[in-house]
Amino acid sequence: MFRNAIIDLFARSPFHPIQQHMVKVLSCVELLPTFMQSAVSDDWDEAAVIERHIYELEHEADELKKEILHRLPAGILTPVPRELLFKLVYDQDEVANIADNITTRIISRQLVIPEGMTEQLSQFVQVTVNTTILAHRCVGELDYLLETGFKGKEAEIIAEMTQEIEDLEDAARTQLRENRKAIYSLENQLNPLDAVCLYRVADDLAALASAARSIAKQLELMVVKTS
Repeated sequence: MFRNAIIDLFARSPFHPIQQHMVKVLSCVELLPTFMQSAVSDDWDEAAVIERHIYELEHEADELKKEILHRLPAGILTPVPRELLFKLVYDQDEVANIADNITTRIISRQLVIPEGMTEQLSQFVQVTVNTTILAHRCVGELDYLLETGFKGKEAEIIAEMTQEIEDLEDAARTQLRENRKAIYSLENQLNPLDAVCLYRVADDLAALASAARSIAKQLELMVVKTS
């Protein structure tokens, strides 16, 4: 049944399955703010429910990725080099993997978020979510790019959105520095393992924004390769 659905998507467009995969990926990331709020509030029952949901969505995205990679080489006609499509799917999947890693890392220790950095960390999470939302919008432009031969106005739209994503990634890097400073200032008050975990969560959030940027860069490469 699942494979038939993928074949049907490919029949409509070589890009539809990739776009559906990105919808799953975004669904994982959009749950991060709610998860973090539950963690900050020490509502670990609710956090566990959200963490499980993210895990299930990530698993569904992974299965979809495998089916796309299996089907894509099998005579599917596409104007885009297949290696770029493969890289795009892997980059999308990495975003979901990182979102899953963040929630698993936090809930496995029931990590206490220090009161002094809850607002800052929440802002960091939102920047990464916004980066992924914009990457999702870029992937949504694939059909329009195909219609215009990867040229003209649609190519310009991709270039503009890619620049927006790069700006958001820069903001995420700034957030990373600020959050690491905040963790350092609170180290004496923290369990050493909690401090290490917080540093890793901050690194993961920055990596998520970077992976979202890579998605947009793949689309930009498609425009260059097909023009």
